[in-house]
Amino acid sequence: MESKLHSGLVSQVYSRELTIIFLFSVVMSSLNIVSVLITNTLWLMILTSYLYVTFLGYTTLPNSTNTMAILAAVLPLGLVYIIFVPLKLNAATIFGHIFVRRCGETFDYRVRI
Repeated sequence: MESKLHSGLVSQVYSRELTIIFLFSVVMSSLNIVSVLITNTLWLMILTSYLYVTFLGYTTLPNSTNTMAILAAVLPLGLVYIIFVPLKLNAATIFGHIFVRRCGETFDYRVRI
């Protein structure tokens, strides 16, 4: 009895997550200004937090010097963000194409409804 209840709850959670992933993929794949703004803002936040956490990790090492150079990479990210949004360049599709090219697979980024 317990396993049926557990599998039912797991399937409900996965169906909810898959719905969110599907809806977010629709937003990511379209090229209107709202979706470009949302996806580029998410990418900017992700990359900035990655650089900041890396900076914090390297500053704790006793023999590391010039760790501020890691934070200097945030400025070009901000400039790329300011350039990408008015030109409607979606960072998610650009990084997706780079990933596919590196992996050697083909993938269709357009969601067909």
